[in-house]
Amino acid sequence: MPCMSAGEHIPVVARLKDNLPELSQSVERRFAGTPPTRVYHDGKDRVEVWDADDFVPWETLHWDRVRVLRYRQHKPNNAIVEAQWLTGLPSRRAGSLSL
Repeated sequence: MPCMSAGEHIPVVARLKDNLPELSQSVERRFAGTPPTRVYHDGKDRVEVWDADDFVPWETLHWDRVRVLRYRQHKPNNAIVEAQWLTGLPSRRAGSLSL
């Protein structure tokens, strides 16, 4: 693994849950009722993705901005899998599909 120079950060991708209520509420307000940023197909599954990188970090997080990715995966049997993830990785370094 390459060494990191001063000022570089370890990339973080973490599941966003209700333990960060302000961010969770902000994400819900932003994404509710809006069409997905992208739609992908993975075999017979359809995956909707919402992706925004301008959420305000919480008090103890020393990032400029927080990126949140929400996905909703529609399975052929009508099951739906949903999750939200947060990261400091900008979209130019890691696209929605990569995350």
